[in-house]
Amino acid sequence: MQSSKPVALVTGGARRVGAAICRKLAGQGMRIAIHYSNSEADARGLSMELPGSTCFKADFLDAEQLQALIPLVVEHFGRIDVLVNNASLYERDPDTGPTLQTIQQMTMVNLDAPLFLSFAAMRQMALQGQGGRIINIGDVLTQMPPKGFGAYTATRAAVIGLTKTLAVHGADMGIAANAVILGTVMLSHKDAGMEDAILRKVPAHAIPGPATPAEAVAFFVNAPPFITGAVLHVDGGRQLV
Repeated sequence: MQSSKPVALVTGGARRVGAAICRKLAGQGMRIAIHYSNSEADARGLSMELPGSTCFKADFLDAEQLQALIPLVVEHFGRIDVLVNNASLYERDPDTGPTLQTIQQMTMVNLDAPLFLSFAAMRQMALQGQGGRIINIGDVLTQMPPKGFGAYTATRAAVIGLTKTLAVHGADMGIAANAVILGTVMLSHKDAGMEDAILRKVPAHAIPGPATPAEAVAFFVNAPPFITGAVLHVDGGRQLV
């Protein structure tokens, strides 16, 4: 007999912010489906850390793998209650501008995948008859796009429109959809030596770490379904300046 404990699928859940979200929701008693594309070792390590969690590999540039993800999660756990669309593809354009291939790849990962997964998850949630939650993770850079990232910012900017669309479609089923828009919440090796420059752009003068966006996701997971179509900035005021 399968457990009735709620299930959350976190895309791009193996590392960084995604892993923090997995840990937060697991700590609240949820079973976690950890999606990964390339970070298998990280995903398996996290799965061992979180009892009741399972890893699911899917390359979102492969339509067959994308379409199989929700059915695989439901086959394993018997249900899905929360979908966190966290995975994204982030690359700089060539100097001459984005190629058609780059645009297509960015669109597949940053728009097609969360759009398809969200409606697939909503259909399953509707069958379960207990509502659900969809949280889309976005990037504040789409509201102040830098040069050289045209394909990324254009495709990632769709997160807000996607969220509002899902909110309308899911409202009468008790399925809430909301967005968490991130500023710089943690640094990577690419940011070496740039911390001071980054902090000057943030009114809060802080880089809080991945636990902060995980708290924002948990808020929406636990909020009543009347809270839907909302956009929460977790950026220390970055979008204001």
